[in-house]
Amino acid sequence: TQRLFYRGIREINNTYHKRRLTRMALAMTHHAVREIGQGTPSETQIWKSIRDIDIPKGIRGFLWKNLHGAYRLGDFWLNIPNFEQRGTCKLCGGIESMEHIL
Repeated sequence: TQRLFYRGIREINNTYHKRRLTRMALAMTHHAVREIGQGTPSETQIWKSIRDIDIPKGIRGFLWKNLHGAYRLGDFWLNIPNFEQRGTCKLCGGIESMEHIL
């Protein structure tokens, strides 16, 4: 029945596993906040803080994409024929990453 179907969907959604890049970005965020002396925020606090209405929409989108590793940088391009040059910095030759760009 439809009720069983939706119950199955809810069970699948409850077993969600975070992506590796997201886990790494959250760990780096925890470390950065702790380094500036603001304590250690929970994951819920981090996710809520990037949705704060006082933060402009474009910046919220940037933060969300950055925490999810959604930008196509570095390693993404290294395995695509004819696009490998996009994965390296033109100034120093290092692998591109968000930390490197910023």
